Amino acid sequence: MTIESVPPEGPDTPSGHGIAAALGAIDAAGDEVALAAGIGRARQAVTAELAAHTPAPALAAGWSEVLRGGVAAAVRLTSIDGAPDWSWFVSGSVARGEAAPGSDVETMVALSDAVSDERKVALMARAAEVHALLE
Repeated sequence: MTIESVPPEGPDTPSGHGIAAALGAIDAAGDEVALAAGIGRARQAVTAELAAHTPAPALAAGWSEVLRGGVAAAVRLTSIDGAPDWSWFVSGSVARGEAAPGSDVETMVALSDAVSDERKVALMARAAEVHALLE
């Protein structure tokens, strides 16, 4: 079964299936449009899960996983040439698995000690692009 053939959430669809399919779409995103579509699909899946009375902790964990996947995809889509000079971390409610739709996406970036000042400027510009993709 491919991601495209997964049915939308409904009474006959196993709980979480739509969120898993959306995560697959986010992971496979090759550009900003595909990433936005995957995150939109995840919002719809979470809304369906809410309507199905899925417990709040499970919804928060699912949405947190979507946001972590979205950050990872955005970092990948905005990557720059050369060796990885940074490590990205999510923090706050997303890292704890407690995020709800509308939660802030808090991240931290750790740069290599060997990064030049010019490269730091370029990396911080890329960091801004990552967050712009997530809005």
